Amino acid sequence: MTQWSEKEDGTGGFGGVVSLSVGADRLTETGRVATGPGKSAWGEGPMRTLVIGDDLWALDYQGLSRFDLATLEGGWAVDLP
Repeated sequence: MTQWSEKEDGTGGFGGVVSLSVGADRLTETGRVATGPGKSAWGEGPMRTLVIGDDLWALDYQGLSRFDLATLEGGWAVDLP
């Protein structure tokens, strides 16, 4: 997901993965985590995501990141040239 900011100071943007809980009549956001190599929440969102076992992998233009599905703990894993 990429969320652009309209604030003059440039804050409020987000590029990363959003975790959702699926209910009978609604979706509820349960967490979000930035996927870029830095700690900033700003950037492009992932192009693809893939679940392998208990891990969520996210691919963007800069590389791969890996997160635990239950906690969303993890981070940057591999730089792409």
